[in-house]
Amino acid sequence: MDIRESPVLVQSGKSTQIVFVDHSMGGLVIKQTLLLAKQDPSCSEIAARIHTLFFLATPHRGADMAVVFEQSPYSEAIQAINDNFCHAYQGVQLYSFFKTVPTAIGLIVNKSSAVIELLGEHILHLNADHSNVCKFDSPVDDNYCRL
Repeated sequence: MDIRESPVLVQSGKSTQIVFVDHSMGGLVIKQTLLLAKQDPSCSEIAARIHTLFFLATPHRGADMAVVFEQSPYSEAIQAINDNFCHAYQGVQLYSFFKTVPTAIGLIVNKSSAVIELLGEHILHLNADHSNVCKFDSPVDDNYCRL
C-alpha cells in the first residue's frame, strides 16, 4: 500500500503527525525514506508530517560486528545516508537509544555507532541486548517507560 493513500492518514486530516519507531537496520531504511520523501514533490505532504524518529540500536556508523549485518563499519552507503540526512531532519525530533547489555557475541551496535550526533538529538540508553532492545515485558517495563 502507498502511504499517501493510507486510510488512517487520509481520514485523520493533515494535522496527524507521523512517528517512526525503528530497530537496527530499520533506522537506516527510515532515514533513507525521509530523504526520498523530501525529494519527491508527491510526498512533500507526508514528509512534512513526520514528527519524531526513535532509533533503537541503529548502526548509524556501521556495526562493530559487521559480519552480522554484512556491512563494514563506516560503509560508503551508510555515510551517504548520514551526509544527506543531516540536511533533511530539521523539524523532526530525534531519539537515539543505545543498548548496554552485550549479546553472546558482544555489542553488535555500540554507543558511538548508535548515536547520530546531530543538534537536538536525544540520546538515551536501554538496558537490553540487541535482540531485546525493542521488546518489552509490560507497559511498566523500565525500558518501555524510557522510550
